[in-house]
Amino acid sequence: MRDVFVEVLLEVPVAELARLTHPTEDLFEAMRKAADDMCADAGGYLRTDRAPEVRVQEAKSLAQVDVTLFASRWAAVVPEGTL
Repeated sequence: MRDVFVEVLLEVPVAELARLTHPTEDLFEAMRKAADDMCADAGGYLRTDRAPEVRVQEAKSLAQVDVTLFASRWAAVVPEGTL
């Protein structure tokens, strides 16, 4: 097993973000689930002793829609030769 970082990027339209009741919790949970799924697919798991790094940035999508980008980096442990 080896330590790695798993990176997750969510692109959320601003209009959709405004409709969320609990945006911080909902988006954090979505990013955690995506990272957890990537680890599970590789036969590994997320580390619970390290907080993820999270960055938020406003942008425009290719379709010229205002979006907010949520990038997170999660510490994980996976088998050698994966991810």
